[in-house]
Amino acid sequence: MMELSPTEVFDVKVLFKQEEYKTKLRKNLLNNTFFSRFKKNKVYDLAEECFTNEFIWDETASETERVQKLIEDIQADKFKAPAEAVHAIALVACYRPLIQTDIADKALEYAEKADNQTYSKLLTYLIREPRQEEEIKQEIQTFGSITNKTSLEIKQQYDENPYPRWRNIKYLADTLEKQDDVKIEILIAGCGTGLEVINIAKEHPHSRITAVDLSTSCLAYAIRKTKEQGIDNVDFYCGDLLEIKELGKTYDYIVVTGVLQQLENPLQGWRALADVLEPGGGMTVSLYSELARYPVNLGRQYIHDNHLECNIKDVRKFRHHLKTDLPKEKPLVRLALGRGFYSFSEMRDILFPVLEQQFTIHQIKEALEETGLIFNGFIPKDKRLDDFLAQHPYEEDRRNLDLWHEYEVANPLSFTGMYQIACLKPAAEEGEKAA
Repeated sequence: MMELSPTEVFDVKVLFKQEEYKTKLRKNLLNNTFFSRFKKNKVYDLAEECFTNEFIWDETASETERVQKLIEDIQADKFKAPAEAVHAIALVACYRPLIQTDIADKALEYAEKADNQTYSKLLTYLIREPRQEEEIKQEIQTFGSITNKTSLEIKQQYDENPYPRWRNIKYLADTLEKQDDVKIEILIAGCGTGLEVINIAKEHPHSRITAVDLSTSCLAYAIRKTKEQGIDNVDFYCGDLLEIKELGKTYDYIVVTGVLQQLENPLQGWRALADVLEPGGGMTVSLYSELARYPVNLGRQYIHDNHLECNIKDVRKFRHHLKTDLPKEKPLVRLALGRGFYSFSEMRDILFPVLEQQFTIHQIKEALEETGLIFNGFIPKDKRLDDFLAQHPYEEDRRNLDLWHEYEVANPLSFTGMYQIACLKPAAEEGEKAA
């Protein structure tokens, strides 16, 4: 049931072919420096893409040697004209993060010497913006203290590999009607690099939003992108959601995505959020499905059996295995259908998590009972859920977790993305309100 359909097999083959083409093109441009000067726009496009995917593509020993030679020549000012140096720097950027090399400052110097707006724009993405984020980190507000061992390890992971490093994704809120008459307090727990923050802030321009995360790298990216959009109704904080009470606020609506499953005790985190949710308030919780994560678990088992570690070399080995050694209908190859297969930070998140708890619908039911929250339905983010909604047109059935469990067992890929759980906190009784 987890095997790929013929359409999905075709999609995987196309994705693999596209990457193979780009990898070969990059190599050819590197090895033929003179010819590649006439293809400089392709070089810039590849440099941008490779920085975004964190150089996850395969690289031969000869390419490594050639790139190192270019770096040494750039450092030694061996190029006669600025245009030649700029081209060499762009080729290096197809293989290495310029911000982490010894030629970053020299790359910026050449941007002033060469009349090349495309190159200058590329450096904004590769050097200027990352440096701006480093400055932003110094000003991020904090709450409580991060002392939990697992939380510290997760913080380190996302500080090293913040994701997604999105750029020009169309904002969902651009297609939604703004809630101009709504003025509420919203908490986004685990805001990451800010895409969800911006969507919610645009949809609720008169609400106040608090966005928290463990990672200063993710927060710095989110703050920079939020400022780019001219959004001013968001307060960002670095801290552990287990100590969310330290902010001294309560909220009318809480969004928590990709956080609870990283806790040793997810219920503890869920309770902490429920405690700061106003009576009558709503919460959207996203959790991984144990059934739908089957292909991911296969990948982790392969990594364990083959003693692979979380580094670029071993991640490339794993990807090579999927691209060459497996029949394209095998469940493990399903990983290649997701965007995570094409970025190092997302591969790290998927295959080498510090901790990941997976859930069943029965466990969700128990957690809701223990936190005192009311299940208000799953948010349908996948067309696979349309069948359930068609079979159960009545709201009472759509809020019946036992029926959802039966459906998922019969359709284990129903929640491939995540469970998107809408829940409510019971409104206060009249006596409680008066108190």
